[in-house]
Amino acid sequence: MSRILGLDLGTNSIGWAIIDTNTDKFIDLGVKVFPKSLNNERQISRQERRKENRLNQRTLSSKRFDFLLTRTNPIVAILCLGSFLTALLTLLNFSNWQFWFNSFLTILLATLTLLHSDNKK
Repeated sequence: MSRILGLDLGTNSIGWAIIDTNTDKFIDLGVKVFPKSLNNERQISRQERRKENRLNQRTLSSKRFDFLLTRTNPIVAILCLGSFLTALLTLLNFSNWQFWFNSFLTILLATLTLLHSDNKK
C-alpha cells in the first residue's frame, strides 16, 4: 500500500492531504491556520506611517505651489513657463533650433525685466 503526502504551504496556513495510490481515495486531510503575528501588525503600522508621510509631502508640495501662485506676478509665472517650454522645444526640435532659441531668449529677457521692475517697487 503506497501513499502520497501533499502539502500546501502558505504564509498563514498549512494544508495537507494523504492519498492512497491503489484506491485513489483520501486517507486524511486538513488545514492549520496560524493567527496573525506581530510581524503583520508591525508591517501594517509601517504602511500607515508611509501613507501618512506621503500625504504630508503632497500637502507641503501643494502649499508651495499655492504660495508661488499667490506671491508671484501671473505674467512672470506665464513667462517662466513659456521660457521652459521653448527651451524644451529647442532641444526636441533641433532642425529648427534658431527659432526656438530666439523665442527662449526673448521670453527670458522679458521675464528678467519684469522681475527687476517688481523688485524696485
